[in-house]
Amino acid sequence: MPYACTLGREAAEAIPDAAIELIWGCGHYGCLEDPTAVNKAMVQVFTGPTAG
Repeated sequence: MPYACTLGREAAEAIPDAAIELIWGCGHYGCLEDPTAVNKAMVQVFTGPTAG
């Protein structure tokens, strides 16, 4: 697993109610590299069970 993924998972585990969504094949410009996947993940953040 890439180092950045490991750090992201560790951060998500340390923050109560946090989650991490990895979008494979995307780097720093995920919104340009795979906008559909990024938009789907963002919608989940704002409409998921813990939203609001």
